[in-house]
Amino acid sequence: MADDQDYEAALFDDEDPIGGDLKEKVAEAWRDFARHLVDALRQLAPGTTLDLTLDPTASGTGDAIYSVQVTGEDGDMLAATAVGNADLPPAYRLGRTSIFELLDSVRSRHELRQTQIELVSGVLEAQLRYLALRGDLDRAVSGPAPR
Repeated sequence: MADDQDYEAALFDDEDPIGGDLKEKVAEAWRDFARHLVDALRQLAPGTTLDLTLDPTASGTGDAIYSVQVTGEDGDMLAATAVGNADLPPAYRLGRTSIFELLDSVRSRHELRQTQIELVSGVLEAQLRYLALRGDLDRAVSGPAPR
């Protein structure tokens, strides 16, 4: 029980009577949590799942429960799922416009990647045609002649 009192004293014994150090203590607690979370995620074995839930309803400070489930996969990969828009209270849901903007940004990123691939493909095709016109295509494909 003495240990509990020590932790409590460390949290509430501020030099500033208004509690100015409390913000820093909370910030440090979140930094500490983040460090431990990173370590836990790095050590997550394939097939092991870690559930993270933020429930502000428990303290009366909110009415939405947020959760993320992270599962270790082969090759040091992680898979994650999070609470969906439909699971949130109406006040916290994304509107149709926001969802369309989000989807559009993802589509734009994929289109950009596709354009990049098409450009590289076009350059390679042009290089092959150039080599064919010069008569160097066979040598370029088979490599340098043995010495």
